[in-house]
Order: sequence, then C-alpha cells, then structure tokens
Amino acid sequence: PNLIAVNASGVPKTACDILLKNKPNYVLMLKANGASTWTCDQDSNELNYIFEITTDSLEYGTCSVCTGDHCFDDDLNCPEGEYCYNDTCSKCAAGFTENTSGQCVSCNFNSANVTTENCLRCDNTYIHPTSGVCFSCNVVDRATKEQCETRCRDIPNVVWMGTDESYGSCGPCEKFRYYNGATEEQCNKCKEKNPNIIFYRFYSEKDTTGLCANCAAVGENLKKNADGTACESAEGYFWDTTWPHSFVKSCNTTETGRYTSKTECDKCPNRYYNVAKGGNDRNGQCPICPEGQVKDTSAEGNGRRCVEAPAS
Repeated sequence: PNLIAVNASGVPKTACDILLKNKPNYVLMLKANGASTWTCDQDSNELNYIFEITTDSLEYGTCSVCTGDHCFDDDLNCPEGEYCYNDTCSKCAAGFTENTSGQCVSCNFNSANVTTENCLRCDNTYIHPTSGVCFSCNVVDRATKEQCETRCRDIPNVVWMGTDESYGSCGPCEKFRYYNGATEEQCNKCKEKNPNIIFYRFYSEKDTTGLCANCAAVGENLKKNADGTACESAEGYFWDTTWPHSFVKSCNTTETGRYTSKTECDKCPNRYYNVAKGGNDRNGQCPICPEGQVKDTSAEGNGRRCVEAPAS
C-alpha cells in the first residue's frame, strides 16, 4: 500500500545508462530490462522504478537488511546477514562498499583499493580522473566538471573550479583551501557559501583566472583584510602565493618571495620590494636585505631597495 511502481519503455541507451548511474535518492529500486538484467544493452530499454510514499508526501526510502525476506522484489531473497542494494545482494550495508581485500569500507573516505564498480556503488563518490582512486564528494580534490556536477550534486555547497573541464577541483566550500587557476565567477560561487573565500587575480585585471583561497584555511597567520577583498598576513609575516602549501612566511625566513604584493612585503622591516621591468606592485619579489643593510624607508627608496645600516 505504500509503494508505487513505474515502468518506462523505449528509453534510449544513453539516457538509460545515465539514469542507472545516477539513481535519485527517492527511488527505492531502479532496474533495467526486467528482474535479472541490470544493464542497458539495447537501443531501446525498459526501466522499472519503485517509490515509497506516504499519504501527504513523497518519502526518501532506504533499503533494509535482507535476512531471507523479500527485498522490494518478490524475485530477490538475500542470504542471512547480507544487505539489499539496488535490487542486488551485498555483504556491505548502505553507506559502505567492498574494497579489493573483501572488507567493507565507508563511502565517506578516499581509497585506492576500490574498483570502479564498487566505488560508484556508493552515492556521492567518483573516480579520480588520473589516479583512479575512489574519492568522496565530502572532501576537496580533483574531478572533471561532469563528475562534480553529477556524482556530487547532492552534497551541500559543492562547487567545481577549473578552466579545463576534464580536470579541476571539486568539493564543499566549507572545506575548500585554495585553487590556483579558478575563474572569478567560479570563486564567487564559493564565496557566496563561505565568507572567508577571496579571489586573488595574479597579474592584472585582464587576467581571466587567479587564486581562489580560503583565508581561514590556507595558512597560519593569514586572515581576510578589512574590506574583504584579499587575504593578508599578520605583523611579522608576508604572504607569498608561490607556495600554496604554506602561503604565509616569516619575515626572518631566508626564502625569497616570488609573487608577493608590495603591501605584504612592506610589513617586513628587513625585506625590500623588487619587481622586474614592466612588473607591478601586486606580483614581485620580496628578498631579505643583505647582512649589514636595512630597508630604505625614505621617500626616495620607498621600501624598494636596501641601504647600508647606520653605524649605531
């Protein structure tokens, strides 16, 4: 009395494959071409859905443990202790999948030891486009645009960033750290969901891509500036976008920043700002003054050179 069965005939193979791969959450059972076939192998296919309903609304259903009882289909009986999933019997419950060692692992963790078939058995997972690792949409990592927008569509706040649709970054904005090569439009989608996100254009306003960063996560001693347009470092530190794994560097480090703004470099009393010919004050080097010299803070030097330290 609480189930409705729907049959769709004459479904094109392409559409049939997509529907089987991306089963809606509210569907309890979805199969192709009858009780025994779970593939779309003809030009014209038959899809069978089962929905669970209440008297006032459509209800999301979950498949229960099959212990010898029928599981949404009179033709299916699962052995004692196995679970029903998509009209098949499995040793792993919903939210888990089997790895190559025969163990049930959570769908919320990344694993290199899961086949493509078992990876896609989980909801909200995808295969990494180059490594073949099974990834969860709950983390931020590489994915194609299609993978992100189909496999991860049910995860709140997930965005995709990249200029090449075959390889970009996908994940929830609250877990986002940075992406180097995002468009401003892509970054703004994440900024709407995460107030700590900023878009940093590298060279000029004509650039189409830049760095989309989470000021609260990309590095220690980094925060969003007062007008909310950029990340800035605390006193005694400068921000160098060359190093995406540790954006913020101490003024006393011997490393020379390569893509540092003059504003950031000026926070260090022992470093001077230097740009190549034709460069600008948003992307330059911030080397430390040689031993025995100090930053020239005069109007003439303007923090762009070092001079001999006073005798005192």
